[in-house]
This record gives sequence, structure tokens and C-alpha cells, in this order.
Amino acid sequence: MTFTIEHVFKESIVTVLDDTGKLEDIEVILDEDGLFIRQWNNELDRYELIEFNNQQFKELVTALGLPEGTYVAN
Repeated sequence: MTFTIEHVFKESIVTVLDDTGKLEDIEVILDEDGLFIRQWNNELDRYELIEFNNQQFKELVTALGLPEGTYVAN
């Protein structure tokens, strides 16, 4: 397991490296409004980017520990 954490102005950047060397690093960029996950794509010569708001991220983290099913919160 290899990763770095940097704090730049109002964001935190976590970079997770693939220890096998087969995949590009994954960067998670967090700020007060939400987070971005990005990974370099050599074929496109650019980053591929996914944006989450804070609620979506909280729900994703919660979902990782639950069994298969559909969940609705009130």
C-alpha cells in the first residue's frame, strides 16, 4: 500500500499508487464543496475526472459496508 497526502490551500489531495505498476495513480482531491477522483488516461492524453458532492461521497462510503439491496433514507 502506497499513498501520499498533501494539503494545498483549501484542498487535500490523496494520491494512491498502484504497487503493481500496471495502473496509473488515482488522485482524490477534497475541498469544502465535495471531491474529485481523477486518473491519467494515456490513450486520451488527459485526466478522466469524476465529481462528487459531499452527500454523494458520504452515501458511497456508507454503501461500501452494506449488503446488496436498495436503500432509501428519509
